[in-house]
Amino acid sequence: MAQSQISRTLRGAAERERVAAILSQEQFGSRRAFGRRICREFSFVDAAGRLQVSGCLKALSTLAGEDPGIVLPPPAAEAVDRTPRLLASGVEEPAGVPPHPSQIRGLEITAAASASDRALWNTLIAREHPRGLATFAG
Repeated sequence: MAQSQISRTLRGAAERERVAAILSQEQFGSRRAFGRRICREFSFVDAAGRLQVSGCLKALSTLAGEDPGIVLPPPAAEAVDRTPRLLASGVEEPAGVPPHPSQIRGLEITAAASASDRALWNTLIAREHPRGLATFAG
């Protein structure tokens, strides 16, 4: 079942009331456990019969934002901040760089293994790359 179908189902008045009743009558150890319960209640499953917990939770989150009577259980863990770290001070402009790449001598390539190396890399990419600091897939 597509997430849009889940959202449409949960927007009905009777369905909202049922979600609110489940929240008030039962205890859940996690938001995911609540999502599984709602999937079973409304038969939100895919063609293979697997519960559509992620799509259900996304729809429930939207619903909770619109309906003050629906308060979701707290998430089990804080969301991880995946924002790339940058250097606070920036990076000085390079000095003595030849005007053409063929004139570069003694170039070394090293892995950005430490947190400070990665922050330097991110800062330089944000400043120098035509597309800036983009998130890459994979």
